[in-house]
Amino acid sequence: MSSENEFVDFSNSGISVSVGVDIVDIERIKRMMNRWGSRFADRCFTSYELRTCRNKTSSLASRFAAKEATYKALNTKRKGITWLDIEVRVTVLGIPSVRLYGNAADESRKQGWNSVSLSLSHDAGIAVAVVNVLKKIDFTL
Repeated sequence: MSSENEFVDFSNSGISVSVGVDIVDIERIKRMMNRWGSRFADRCFTSYELRTCRNKTSSLASRFAAKEATYKALNTKRKGITWLDIEVRVTVLGIPSVRLYGNAADESRKQGWNSVSLSLSHDAGIAVAVVNVLKKIDFTL
């Protein structure tokens, strides 16, 4: 039985977590696609993302949110990272994941991140993404 004064201290767990969250108005992505067409799509989404989303605006919006959330989680301030350096993939079980290329991969390695998790959702005209990046920390002196 635990008392109210007991707590679990994770401060020395040896794991560092950084979280990025972003929300996107699906209608905004639709307007961008209508206005700029392939110029916008090819700049922001990989060929894999475009092929698997099949122009479904809600899916593209969730991927756009995932890219923004990844920037935030990596805390990169962009550092030459392009939209195409971050790709959202989906496993055969439908589980979303993030792949990093180019400057995003370089920055992730430099910071020591070794795991990325992603959650996507959309409802009522809004898409949201949450990205967690993890790394092990050695507390030994």
